Parts: sequence; C-alpha cells; structure tokens
Amino acid sequence: MTRGRVLAALIAVTVAVIAGCGGDDAPEVATPGPKAAEETAREFLVAGVNGDVETACGLLSDDLTAELEQTIPCETLVEVQADLAKEGKAEFDSVKIDTSNAEELELQTFVSDDGESANVTGPTGEQNIALEVLNGDWVITALPAVGESG
Repeated sequence: MTRGRVLAALIAVTVAVIAGCGGDDAPEVATPGPKAAEETAREFLVAGVNGDVETACGLLSDDLTAELEQTIPCETLVEVQADLAKEGKAEFDSVKIDTSNAEELELQTFVSDDGESANVTGPTGEQNIALEVLNGDWVITALPAVGESG
C-alpha cells in the first residue's frame, strides 16, 4: 500500500510538472542582462591591451569576425591594440587604456527593451561596443576603430 501511494504521488507530481510547462510552448531562456554585457565588453578591452588574441577574438560574433577578415583580421587588430597600449597610445572612448587601467575603466551599458542587444560605451559615450545575445551569451557585433591618441 505504501509503495502504491508513493507511485501515485510521483505520477501526480509528474503530471503537474508537465501541465505547468505549457505544453508546446518553448521554454523561456533568461537573457544575460546588462552586467554580463558590460563584463563581455570589458573582457574584450582587457584582452586587447594584453594582446590576448584567443580571448578577444573569441568574444566576437562570427559575422563580425568575417567582416574584419575583409579589412583587418581580428588577430592583427588585437596585436595593434596591444602595441598601442604599450606605447601609451591606445584609447577607448577618448580615454587612454593600457594594462594598468582597462579593468577599472568607467563603462556605461545600455540594453534594448527586449534584452537581446546592448551598447557599452566609455565615459564620454562617443564610442561603443555593440553586443547581441547568442545562445544565452553576449557576443560583440560591432567595434569602434582602433584608437590612437594624437
């Protein structure tokens, strides 16, 4: 009798879970949010000034990577950014960046109402890194030009 009650309870719970899932509706996946978008942009900036090609290029969308290949491959972009940083000439949004300050750089993040796209800027808002959600993670879809101070 006890085994029968346990089995009946398991069936009832299983039916309730299945009914609560909404049948044919696709499950909702939470978007990663503004903090994750900012962290992705910051990770790219830090990787760039450190010359970490694998990390920086791994944060780009496939479309952006293909677009860059037409002009300046991602690997070259990162190498140039690292060289500029070593010379004190790398910039993002009118702020010089290097290995000493990229992790603390003031960033502003603006996420679309649907949570699927974002723009991350520096303190002046003149340059931005555009991102979109892909498979539950932010990927970079557009970059400003590699900056060098005058």
